[in-house]
Amino acid sequence: MAPTAEWGVGGYVLFWGMVAAAFGLFGLRANYLIRLLLSGQKETRFDRPITRLVGMLRVVLAQVCSLRSVSVKDRAGLGHAFIFWGFMLFLLSYLIFIFIGGGLGVLDRLQATGFYQVYGYILDIFAAIIILAIIWALIRRYALKPARLEASLEAALILGMIFSLM
Repeated sequence: MAPTAEWGVGGYVLFWGMVAAAFGLFGLRANYLIRLLLSGQKETRFDRPITRLVGMLRVVLAQVCSLRSVSVKDRAGLGHAFIFWGFMLFLLSYLIFIFIGGGLGVLDRLQATGFYQVYGYILDIFAAIIILAIIWALIRRYALKPARLEASLEAALILGMIFSLM
């Protein structure tokens, strides 16, 4: 039996309660990190906004730092980049299909479009790529054990959670 039926709580109430809890935990962590950042020395961060924005997009969206380290012997950066790009595609799908489609009630019309089908196929392909990248990361971290990688429980939990999402 579903938890919502056993506990007498509607699915939407449970969902939005979990969303509120997630935002609350995010706010606590963000508050801690902001206080930590503010304890440092002041520096001008708003000069050259266009240059800074382009640099940020290059580093984050293009995953320049991860891909710069890719070599014949070490392809870990490629796995990191694919996991990031996959997460971005899934984030976009959550925004489109859950918040816009489900939240605004246009999901039925959205499902009737070719975009829905094609984007679903793209998500399936990226999910498979991410699963392969995670399997490779687990093999690399726990079987091959390069000196620079630590075989920690935290890393296994993170990889396991990403795997379960896919």
